[in-house]
Amino acid sequence: MKKLLLAAVLFTAICTSTNAQTTSLTITNNTNCDVWIKLYGDPNGGGCNGSHESDGIRIPAMSTINYANPLALPMVNHSVIPTTSLGATDHFVFAELWDAEPASCLTNVVGYVGEACSPHPSSSPVYNVKDNTCSPCGSVTATWSGGILTFN
Repeated sequence: MKKLLLAAVLFTAICTSTNAQTTSLTITNNTNCDVWIKLYGDPNGGGCNGSHESDGIRIPAMSTINYANPLALPMVNHSVIPTTSLGATDHFVFAELWDAEPASCLTNVVGYVGEACSPHPSSSPVYNVKDNTCSPCGSVTATWSGGILTFN
């Protein structure tokens, strides 16, 4: 009986930690190409559907960016489509992956990666990105794990 109770407690702890979201995020780009993303989150206890969003974010080649909380992100400023920007206590849930800089190139959403609770996978397929002249730069994969988003 003790073993069964211990197994139930352990299973509950693993499930809870697997679905935990974080209010901080470290993004590492190990590629020779800049990557572009948009981050989504939800208020504390608000679920995993990404009801709040950031503006587009450039992650420079061979760099690491740490966001201590969602207020450090560029905020959305849509005059046509009203959206809700991420707030200080929001939890990061998933990232939208873009293939190019939106100001210079025709940008396509190429996929999503996110937390286990989100409807998105934790790892993306390989996708191609463009440089700031809209020329091919290279192939990238994205992986989301806990408070870490990595591009290789």
